[in-house]
Amino acid sequence: LRVLSRVEMDGMATANICGVCDLSDDGDTLNLKFAQFYPMPGGQCKFHIVYDDVSRLFWTPATLVTDSQYQIGYCQQARKRREFTGTGGNERRILMLMYSVDALNWFQAGCIVMTSKLRQSFMYASPLIDGDDLLVLSRTSREGRDQHDADLCTFHRIRAFRRLALNLYPGINHVQTQS
Repeated sequence: LRVLSRVEMDGMATANICGVCDLSDDGDTLNLKFAQFYPMPGGQCKFHIVYDDVSRLFWTPATLVTDSQYQIGYCQQARKRREFTGTGGNERRILMLMYSVDALNWFQAGCIVMTSKLRQSFMYASPLIDGDDLLVLSRTSREGRDQHDADLCTFHRIRAFRRLALNLYPGINHVQTQS
């Protein structure tokens, strides 16, 4: 069994990296062993992945960043105004829905929610499949001191989420959709 884990490198300046571990069970002991670092959208923040038996795909809400290496400069300006903490890789204002066949190679299904303010955020989102919909609960900072200090939780429903995925299985119709 493979396990993915959040990785914080260079104070989140290097975004979208996760740790991959192998989990084995000999009947008496669970053993977790590091296997490799791997690109993972939103891997710099805590993330949750669910497997959907209907589409045979893994799904995750991922917090994506736009300026992790300070190429544009708006993160530094916000830090000077004390509206943002950490590095550019700590930006948490865009929450995207991603899907994968193997939980390693990810495709974008679309934007769940986004704000234009750096101190606002959507993070540590947890997905739950509810029939044809995907429910997402996010720790959210709307009026918080910065992007990390959440002041509420927000609930998001993605209706008919499976229709957002490309057919990644060659020659196989993987999703049974209702008319």
